[in-house]
Amino acid sequence: MLNKMQTIWRKLKIIIMLAAISGILVLIYFYNGSLKNDIVVIKTEDGTYLESSGTVDSNSVIVSSEVVGTIMDEKVAEGEKVKSGQIIAGIDNRQLKSQIELIENNIKNLTKQNADSAEQAYNGYLSAKAQYEKVKGGADPDEIKRAEEVVNQAEISSSYLKTILDKYAQLLEAGVISQREYDEAQKNYNISQSQHNSAVSSLNLIKSQPKNSDLETAKTKMLQAKAAYDFALSSGETQVQQLQKQLESAKEQYDKMTIKSPIDGIINELFLKSGEFVSVGRPVAEICIPDNVEINAYVSDANIGYVKVNQEVEVTTDANNGHIFKGKVIKINDEAEFTPKNIQTKEERVNTVFKVKIKVLNPGGKVKPGMPVDVKIKIDQR
Repeated sequence: MLNKMQTIWRKLKIIIMLAAISGILVLIYFYNGSLKNDIVVIKTEDGTYLESSGTVDSNSVIVSSEVVGTIMDEKVAEGEKVKSGQIIAGIDNRQLKSQIELIENNIKNLTKQNADSAEQAYNGYLSAKAQYEKVKGGADPDEIKRAEEVVNQAEISSSYLKTILDKYAQLLEAGVISQREYDEAQKNYNISQSQHNSAVSSLNLIKSQPKNSDLETAKTKMLQAKAAYDFALSSGETQVQQLQKQLESAKEQYDKMTIKSPIDGIINELFLKSGEFVSVGRPVAEICIPDNVEINAYVSDANIGYVKVNQEVEVTTDANNGHIFKGKVIKINDEAEFTPKNIQTKEERVNTVFKVKIKVLNPGGKVKPGMPVDVKIKIDQR
């Protein structure tokens, strides 16, 4: 009987111990739950807020050089407001400027040279074409008339010289003139006869129909002249186009030597000074966008269910003496992550959180990248 009682008592002690342990675990669970919820969930007259912390995300743009060169001058200073398209700095462009002027002069001179060559080739083509049409259609009446006049003049001249020659023959026989004088008269008469015969041949040629060989020759010359004209146009244009491409490339590089702001913003930092060398892709300036400020805040997995997109947010920073900036939730990450090292204590970094992105409304340039901030997300709307 005693042994039986002892056995029951031992079992009872085990049950009591298990119940105590369960109670302690339940208390720990609710205690932890209160740490996760009650401490960060604040109820006020204006509503219920979920407190968290975060940092201002980098909302800046890095402006880099697209060319190689030396910084000649800086047009802005750190902290200065700039507009989109405003010049930030200039790279030494003197050598490229001289190159552009040289190419432009070459284009000008080549264009004039091509125009002269084309005009000369075109005139040659027109002349060859006119000759072809002339051979093809035969001589016109005016040309025949001119040829007949040449024949008549040659006949008159020859007849006159024949009369003188006959008179000199009589004078030679009478011993009045020398043999040399008679020979000179004979020579003049012979020349006139040759000129008359040549004029007659020309007239007959003009009156005759063109030969096929003459027509083909004239046509070939015309086509050759046309080909020479077309080549003068195309080759000259090709050369000019090549120079135009060189000019466009040089001007493009020239424009890149003037570094401009791509946005409206504030110069946060200048990385280079006048006289320093810059390579392609090297940062020249960092420009902040003062009216586009976003915060990365972190909410525990126990509280993320309270947070919704477009909820109102109050943002405060140590640098602005408790001034409250208004904001709203714009994005909630779908996956949890470990708490970032710069947000919570070492012990809390083992917890998982969700990143919540908050947009600050009208920050006025006072909320800057990298600033630690405290946020209060309004989780009930009244």
